[in-house]
Amino acid sequence: MKTPGSLALDSSVIVRHMRTADLVISSRLKAATELYLPLTALGEMRFGLQRAGNSRRAVEQWERFSKEVVLLLPDDATATAYAELKQALAAKGKPIPENDLWIAATAKSHDLPLFCRDAHFDELAELMTIIQA
Repeated sequence: MKTPGSLALDSSVIVRHMRTADLVISSRLKAATELYLPLTALGEMRFGLQRAGNSRRAVEQWERFSKEVVLLLPDDATATAYAELKQALAAKGKPIPENDLWIAATAKSHDLPLFCRDAHFDELAELMTIIQA
C-alpha cells in the first residue's frame, strides 16, 4: 500500500460524490491520506464529461476534484493482477465489466484498497480490499 489510509477510486464514487455530495463518500475521501485514480477510471470520467456535453459546471467540478488525486498507471504488475482477477472470476462464473476489472487490477497491483459503489466489485473481496460506499 502506498501509505496507510490511501484509496484507489472507482469512477462510481467520484460521480456520486460530484453529483450528490454524499456524506459517507465525502467523509471517506476527506479521511484518506492519499487518493489515487486508476488510468481506466480517468477514461471513464472523461467519457462521462463528454456525454454530459462538457458542461461548464461538470468540467469545473472535475478539474477541482482531479487536483486532489494521483494518477495510477498500469504496468506489468497490473497485467498480472488483471489475469489473476479475471481467472478467479471466470472460475466462479461471475465476470464483471472489463473497465472495472482493469480498475481493480490497478488498485490491487499497487496494494491499494478500492473505494467503489458497484456491487459487482464484491466478487473480488476475497482477493483484494474492496470498500463499498
